[in-house]
Formats: sequence, C-alpha cells, structure tokens
Amino acid sequence: MTGQDPCAWHIHGLLDINTTLDVSPVGRHERDEIGKSEEELRAYREAVMASGRKFDGLDPITIDDLGGPVWAFRRIQPEKPGNPAALSLGRKPAVSPACKAVLEQADLGAVDFHRIEVLNMPRNAAVWPELYVMHVRNAKQSIDVKAQLAAGCIIDANAGREAQYGKPFPPMLRFGDPRKLTLLKNALEGPDLWRETQLSSGHRQNLFMSTRLRDLLDAAGMLKPWGVRRAPIVPAA
Repeated sequence: MTGQDPCAWHIHGLLDINTTLDVSPVGRHERDEIGKSEEELRAYREAVMASGRKFDGLDPITIDDLGGPVWAFRRIQPEKPGNPAALSLGRKPAVSPACKAVLEQADLGAVDFHRIEVLNMPRNAAVWPELYVMHVRNAKQSIDVKAQLAAGCIIDANAGREAQYGKPFPPMLRFGDPRKLTLLKNALEGPDLWRETQLSSGHRQNLFMSTRLRDLLDAAGMLKPWGVRRAPIVPAA
C-alpha cells in the first residue's frame, strides 16, 4: 500500500523501445517513401508530421495517425530477452496485453488502446507480436502554476519561443530535481489516468495516475517500468 496521505503519481520513467527491447528503429515510413519525387516526399512528410501532432491533443486518433498497425525495427542483439509491461514508442506509451488487462480494472475514462505489431526487419519476424499504444484523452488542471514556478518545480518554457513559433508554450517539469511537484485536491477526482494540460506534453511529462491505479500495477508486478514519482496533494494557496 502507498500510505494514507492523499497523493497522485507522476509518470516519468517509461523507457523507449530501443532500450527495453534492444532494437533500432526502421524509419516508420521508410518503405513508403521509395520512388517518390522531392515534391511528393515534402508533401508526404508534412502529412506525417501533422498526424503525429494529433497525439498531443485530446481528440480521438486512428491507427493511421500512429503509422499503421505494424511498426518495424531491427533487433541489435536477437538473443537479448525483453518483455516489459510498459514502454514508450517515441512519445507514445505502449503496454503489453497483460498490462492492458490490469489498467482496465481502474477507471480509465477516455483512454484509447490501438493494437500494433512490432516486427523485426527485414525478416518480418515478431520482435513482440502484440502491443497496445495508449492515447490518454482525460484532462485535469490540478497544478497551481504560479506556486510551482515560484518553488522551482516547473520552469517557464515560453521565453522567446512564443515569438518564434507564434504560440505560447506551457511550463515544463524540472527533471532530476529533489523538489517535489504538488497537486491540488481536484487531482483526486475523476479518472485514474490523465494528462495535466497546464504542463508541456513533451516526452509524456504531463501524464499522471491515481494511487488506486498505482496499487493495481504494483500488485501485478507491473509498476516499475512506469517510474512513478509521488505528487502530494496540498490545499490551494
């Protein structure tokens, strides 16, 4: 058990598939680009980037937005075992079928699972025959941004970037810092897995889970890959 003090848990430890399964990626659209002219390639890559950005939003996505149901990698050390419950495919969390079953015991709210196959090129042998990419569409705003900036738990990522890109950038977490992020009481309400929309979505750093979900994963022996950090609940200032 995680103790009686109210808290939620920040997800920060999902390792990339390159590390967990010891593979190197074959370009997601490498085969699709063969034979295209420079103009066709430019239009194609712009479309790929646009579909990838959908993952940062809260709207549903399709398997085509993820690049299709099959992802290809080259195994570096074929004899090296690897079967973590959860990992990252770029910026996308992915889980094993067993981990998916545990997650579904919680109140997931709006979380979509997209089944993919991970193949070892060029022989098309299964590196891992089945994974589920997760798209979390639950949103909460449970951070006192002003207080957390003052405490140094998050940093202003907007300096100079709004003028350059024409849009504001949300704050980012300060990684590797002993100061703990705290959340407001409304983090305890609603689904057990969510995105904190006041934080940058880069590298999944705005994903959180409830104590209930943390305990379910811990009991199943599947908590470690998530690398969760405790975020205490504090009163509003």
